[in-house]
Formats: sequence, structure tokens, C-alpha cells
Amino acid sequence: MTELPKIAMAKPPQGIEKRRSIRVELRIPVTPRWEAVKGSPVEERTETRVVNAHGCLLLLKAPVSQGQRIELVNRNTGNVRGGRVVWCGAIEADGRTRVGVELESPDFDFWAEQYTAFLQWSALQKPKATGGSH
Repeated sequence: MTELPKIAMAKPPQGIEKRRSIRVELRIPVTPRWEAVKGSPVEERTETRVVNAHGCLLLLKAPVSQGQRIELVNRNTGNVRGGRVVWCGAIEADGRTRVGVELESPDFDFWAEQYTAFLQWSALQKPKATGGSH
């Protein structure tokens, strides 16, 4: 049985108050690919920290810039999606930078069964409306 992930409760970057889809803490192996400043291709094996249908948070060693186009390869499935860097945050103790990536178009299936299983479970947890008065 698939283990259900935790809902991410991390504080969003300043200025962002609402999310378009549920954020879930999931470690999914990905390989982001992009062009460096001098035009040479860069790719780095890493994993996500938080995902939603619109993108993810991950940690990168190599530098990227806000607005930069990036391609993500989900190594579990081989699925590839284009996106862009929307946020570069704090540098972790290991020297990697926290990076927010937005997918070109929302894709609930890109993160595979872990994310969709959580959404299905979450929908079942909502209280059911009662039809009558007591």
C-alpha cells in the first residue's frame, strides 16, 4: 500500500498567500535540466521536497536564476515537463539552494501515484453534508 505523504506546512515565500493546489511533502527523484549562463547544458540529480499540481520545491547545487526556463524529469516515471524558476530561497547547510519551480501547465499526474493517492485520501476526509435539520 502506498504511504500517504504529509501536507506541507512550511511558510510560503513572502507575498504568496494562497495556493492553486494542495502542497504535499514528497521526496520524488527528479533531474532538472537547464542552460547555464554561457549556454552550456546543465542537469542535476536531486529530489523534490514539496510538490503540487503546479510545481515543486527542490534543492540545487548549481546556480539558477528566477525566471529561468527549466525542464524536470521525474526519474520514477520518465515523465518530462517544462517549467520555470519562480523563486530562489535560502542556501542550506550543504550548499544547495532552495528553488521553486512552476510547471508550464498544471499536471496532477506528473508526480505519479503518491500525489494523486493523497488527493483521493484528502477528498475522503472532508465532512459529509447532512441534508436535513434536527
